[in-house]
Amino acid sequence: MPGRPKSFGNLTLASRNPDDNPIMDPQYLTHPDDLEAMLFGFKKFVDLYENTAALNTTFFPNPVPGCDNLVFKSDDYYRCVIRMFSFTLYHHVGTCALGKVVDSKLKVKGIDGLRVIDASVMPRLPNGNTQAATIMIAEKGSDLIIADM
Repeated sequence: MPGRPKSFGNLTLASRNPDDNPIMDPQYLTHPDDLEAMLFGFKKFVDLYENTAALNTTFFPNPVPGCDNLVFKSDDYYRCVIRMFSFTLYHHVGTCALGKVVDSKLKVKGIDGLRVIDASVMPRLPNGNTQAATIMIAEKGSDLIIADM
């Protein structure tokens, strides 16, 4: 996945019942730049894999079902394979983005006594793993709670 994807998904409430799971539509690879970045990296990987003498193998000896209607190993074929096999590593951010859902003190707009203090307040993915940024948000959030006591 691109480190800074341009595709945006959405998270909506299924109902007013808090026990109902929300509806998440990540919309992976819907921005063409994301798919092209994946295609570029994927082709480099396949080239390296297939041209490493020690491996003596091909990455896709047979067409992938679902993409077999496309010219084998063409860019469109690889785009299909990428769409079929791409998934998340559970680093979602922005579902309660700062400024849109929460204010600068991490308080949910329009709901007294509720704050969001996790990665969901990040408006965009950081350049690296979300853990360090999430810890910083938690530290700041705890300071904000203490300041309001």
